[in-house]
Formats: sequence, C-alpha cells, structure tokens
Amino acid sequence: MKNPKVSVIIPVYNGEGFIKDSINSVLNQEYGHWECIVVDDGSSDESASIVKEYSQVIYLHQEHQCVAAARNYGVRRASGPYLAFLDADDIWSSEKLKLQIGFMEDHPEIDYSVTKHSIFLDDTLKELPGWVRTERQGAETTAFIPSALLVRKSNFEAVGDFDETYRIGDDSDWFLRAKDAGFRLGVIEKNLLYKRVHNQCLTGQTEICRKELLKSIKASLQRTKSSYKISVVIPVYNGESYLDEALQSVLNQSVKPFEILVVDDCSTDTTAEIARCYADRIRYIRREKNGGAAAARNDGVKNATGDYIAFLDADDCWEKNKIELQLREIKTSDAPDMIFGMTSHFFSPETDDSFRRKYHCPEEPVKGLHAGTMLIKREKFLSVGYFDSAYRTGEFIDWYQRALDAGMKTAILPDVLMCRRIHPRNHGIVNKNQNNDYARIAKEAIIHRRKKKK
Repeated sequence: MKNPKVSVIIPVYNGEGFIKDSINSVLNQEYGHWECIVVDDGSSDESASIVKEYSQVIYLHQEHQCVAAARNYGVRRASGPYLAFLDADDIWSSEKLKLQIGFMEDHPEIDYSVTKHSIFLDDTLKELPGWVRTERQGAETTAFIPSALLVRKSNFEAVGDFDETYRIGDDSDWFLRAKDAGFRLGVIEKNLLYKRVHNQCLTGQTEICRKELLKSIKASLQRTKSSYKISVVIPVYNGESYLDEALQSVLNQSVKPFEILVVDDCSTDTTAEIARCYADRIRYIRREKNGGAAAARNDGVKNATGDYIAFLDADDCWEKNKIELQLREIKTSDAPDMIFGMTSHFFSPETDDSFRRKYHCPEEPVKGLHAGTMLIKREKFLSVGYFDSAYRTGEFIDWYQRALDAGMKTAILPDVLMCRRIHPRNHGIVNKNQNNDYARIAKEAIIHRRKKKK
C-alpha cells in the first residue's frame, strides 16, 4: 500500500485548554493522508466550539461515558486501514505518522507499533506533581499508551475494543490483550510523542491507576493459564433474570475458558449492572443499538482473542465439564471442524401450567445442533462467515448450513453439554411457528445448492 490512510482518533473531555495543541500537531504532520476524528465525551466547557473551528476535523459527540467509549466510537467511524490515537492533552512530533507508517509498511509482519515519548509540564505547573517520578523529566522512554500507538485496523478489531469497564486502565488492558493474543509489536526508537503533565491528568489518580493496572494484569494472567484459548461469547438482551446463572455455569467449568465476552444488545433492565459485578472475570461490551442475537454474537467474535469460539445464550446453562469434553475431542488427530453435544431442556421456574401445556419440553436429551453446544476454531468460524443478522431467529441454522456447504465436518458428543431453558421470551421456541425466517433459510439453502451444481 503506497500511501495508506490513517484515521487519527482524539477523545476529549473538558479539554478546552489543550485540544488546539493536539489538533495542530496532527495538522502539522509531514505525512498527509489522514483523517482526524475528535470524539467529544460530553464536555461541558468550550471543547466543542474549539474543535468545530477546524474544517479538516470530523467532530463526533456522545453523552459522557469514559475515554474508552470515546475511542471505540472513533474506531467505528474510522475509514482508514490504519488507526492512530492521540489524547487531547498530548502532542505529536511532525514526523510521527511519517516514520511510523513507513516502518509498518516496510515490516508487514508487524501488527502494531509504538514510539518513544517524553513528558513536559503544562504552563500552569511550576514543578512536577508528586505522582510523577523525578527521573522521568527529560527522559525518553518507550510509550505503551494510545498516543504512541499505530495499529492496522484489522488487527485492532482482532484484539478487540478498549474495555469500557475501565475508568483509566483501558489502554494497559488493550496492550496486554494484544500481547497475550500473540500480535507482533514494533518499537520506533525515536521520541515522537510529548505527554503533557497537568492537574487534570487521570493518571494523577494513583490509587485508581494501581487498582486498574492490577485488574488488567490479573486478567492477563488468567488468559495465559489456558493452553487452549477458548473465547466464550454470551449475547444478552434484558437477561437480568438468567444472566447470573449462565455466567456461573461458564466460570465453574472444570477447564476454565480463556475469556468471557458478554455482549449486551441494548438491554433496558439491570443486565449491565449484573455483568459489571463480575469485574475482571468477564469483558462487557454494549452495542449501540439493538440488532438481535446474531449481531450480538458477531460483535463477540470480532472482539474475541482466543483460538476457539464457544457460544452460550444468556438464558441457558452449560454442564460443568462442557469445555473439558470438547477439548478432549478436539485434541485428537482427526478432529472434526465443529464439535457439538447433547442438550437437555427444562421449563423455567416462573412459567405457569398454561404455558407448559402449550409448549413441548423434551424429556430426554436431544442432539444439540445449537450455537450453545458448539466449539469451533475461530479461523474456521470466520472462513464460513458471520451470522446473518437479517434473521431474528434461525440464524444458527443458516450459518450451520453454510458451514456444511463449505465442507466442514461435525461431531456430536453423546454427553449432555447444555441445559436449554424454555420460557416466554425464548424466541427460537415460542415464535418458531410464527416466524418466516426458517422458510427463508430453507429457500436460501436450496438456491445455494443449485448454484453449486451448475
């Protein structure tokens, strides 16, 4: 790629005293093919009016959340194959993008890179604050912070978004996830970033910084314990009644998963609060708009960093040895591409007699050709493609048919791996006969087979 576009993302919250310097350092870059996206995280000062003075800048606004959410919003709107980040109080050297892009283009094996940096005191400060070590003044050190980062967008998406459950340490968490997932880092041995020290710095909140760093390190250690890295994706919409039970069934597995990603499809109940109670034991991702289970699962896969993918709906539960049994099978030399198991069913305790008379609950386990019993390599899943979010029910049937058409092999273990809950909000069961998705899926499958025969 001769002259790739770089999307520069600047999150700002009440940064009226700094944002001009930050934007100007982008405008003054010797590398010219960029777009600059400033995401205003609900500022109450003059940040918005200052940014809007720049016609070259794309201004986005969101209600105040956190710096991670602002960065993620910018990523979603970015159009370049490369992403660069700049905090609103930091400044780039004019060579920054030129040297970093040149390095990345000369080394296609490198997934992301950082530069060296130094600190400088804001005009409002006479001396270093107590939370800054004195030896840092005048020193040039490697910067594992977003303002020094340049990353291929595809690699950023593979590592996953900045974790919005962090108030400060989302960047440390992201760098650790990239390292744990085996992404290759390059370092530009030149000082290309100047980090401003001022009284509003979040890093000045040393106790919060310490706790969040420990949280990210603990999560990293947990990930690296697993030799078979399994990412568990749990889509949820208004699942306050069942989510805790589903999560406990994953956390209590005899073989622990590499990571658990809870994808909230814009719940309006207490789902978010329940998920956040699990802190560093899960990654919580909230979608911008409700899109259905297929879209939520897709977001989970996009953010997953494990080698294998497993799914669990928020109203179902796994048996304790689900992962263990599937790993035992997948280690064999002639292992199939997709491993399933048997499924048992149960009426949710809150259902009444009239509901139980209307809907069938199998007494014996049935073959679980269902997303919740599947284990598959991430690369195999992606080779088939994502779930079709046009389907509100039956999206897994469509995906599974595409997988079979692509030549994927299946095994169904004789063991019960999942307990499926039957309740009034289970769309796949309650709305099965009223939904046209299944007929559409069957029709698409027939058309696809006919095309293959021609």
